Amino acid sequence: FYSFSASFYEHIFEKIHLIFFPGAGHGDELSLIFSRNLNKSEPSLFNTEKQVSLQMTKLWVNFANAGNPNYFNSKLKWSRVKKRSYCYLEIGPTLKMQDGKVRQQRLDFWKKVCQMESNKFDCNDL
Repeated sequence: FYSFSASFYEHIFEKIHLIFFPGAGHGDELSLIFSRNLNKSEPSLFNTEKQVSLQMTKLWVNFANAGNPNYFNSKLKWSRVKKRSYCYLEIGPTLKMQDGKVRQQRLDFWKKVCQMESNKFDCNDL
């Protein structure tokens, strides 16, 4: 799992809906993985964005090629999620592994909703 929390230049939700929300939006990380050179009016990436973009691209390419996102000589190791042992890659101005579930408060909220509707869903899968 990963959580993208970086708030860089590219905010897809803002461009589509012309509404500003602080923080990263759904899909904002895509501009750091795929080329931005298609739109020449876009400014080039800042140094922090370039570093995050290079690391993310290496992780995604390695995963696509070999099924393992980690690359040789990297200090960062993207750990697998194991049953009852949760961790995720936090992608912000730096990339780092975090223990626990991604957005635990949101998961807890939806688990409560699920329990209220327990006759319709298996809440143990959350």
